[in-house]
Amino acid sequence: LGSWLSRLFEPYGLVLFDALTPGYKRNLKSLFQVAISQRSQIVEALTRRADLLREKGFSPQVKVSDSESLIFWKEGERRYKLEYGGKGGYERKTDLSVKLSGEELLKALDDEHLAPNVLLRPILQDHLFPTVAYVGGPSEVAYFSQIGAISQFWGQEMTVFPRVGVTVVDRKSQRLLKKYGIKASDLLQLTSEEVSHKILQGSDSGQILERLKGVRSNIKAQLNSLQEELQKADPTVAEMLVGTEKKMVYQIEKLEKRFVSNHLTRAENLGQHLDYLYSRLYPKGKLQERVVNFNQFLSEEGTPLVERLMEAVNPFCPSHHLVYL
Repeated sequence: LGSWLSRLFEPYGLVLFDALTPGYKRNLKSLFQVAISQRSQIVEALTRRADLLREKGFSPQVKVSDSESLIFWKEGERRYKLEYGGKGGYERKTDLSVKLSGEELLKALDDEHLAPNVLLRPILQDHLFPTVAYVGGPSEVAYFSQIGAISQFWGQEMTVFPRVGVTVVDRKSQRLLKKYGIKASDLLQLTSEEVSHKILQGSDSGQILERLKGVRSNIKAQLNSLQEELQKADPTVAEMLVGTEKKMVYQIEKLEKRFVSNHLTRAENLGQHLDYLYSRLYPKGKLQERVVNFNQFLSEEGTPLVERLMEAVNPFCPSHHLVYL
């Protein structure tokens, strides 16, 4: 994988580092020392930040308990959570629990037994490779809302940018979008029913839909006006009218949906074309980046796709990118 990425992004100065490279953690003893010696203060800061996130309506990505250590114990390829048990002791949750002091943990670092958890890893990473800014996906950025509460313990300041979102619009999708007079953004922003309505606009079927919409609006307006008068004359009947209005509007909306559905079934290839557009541009009701592997586009377009994306995407533009091939 590393060789493939290196070759694919060779013109762009990509640097790869294998976290399993032996020996480099011995130079990180001072950082682990902070995690051990100031563990209680770090946990307190994380707890305060978690409370603040919940107050703002967010859920912390990492659940932090009073026994949090930020450190894993490694045995070969396996990792075990280290938990603080009080009185300066750490417990290694292996098959046979083993208690270790902070000094013993630092000694174990020389033997490559210690590894950072998700909150400590960016701290060590930034120490090894001083970072101007970190670009991450939604979950990664959410992690940094917690990491930012403790980075000062290591004298670091985190600058984080959200990764840009990209939807790749292939040539067949472009032809179909043009044929039906819709945009790629329509599929990302509108429901399938709204997209179908938009396609039908301007046709005889579209005129029928507009008339149904007009009937629905007129009924609501007339009944609302009547309800105001009934409220004064007979509140009981006025209350009945509310339920009657909902039933009438529901039935008209049901007619609209059935009309659109029948039209899509009868129209030659329209249903199939919409299925194709959604499967390519908004698969399973999610953005491409959440469902489709990049290798699919790479196999279809070849390596020039990388250069095309690098030219088209502005990493500092917060809006979603549509890239037309």
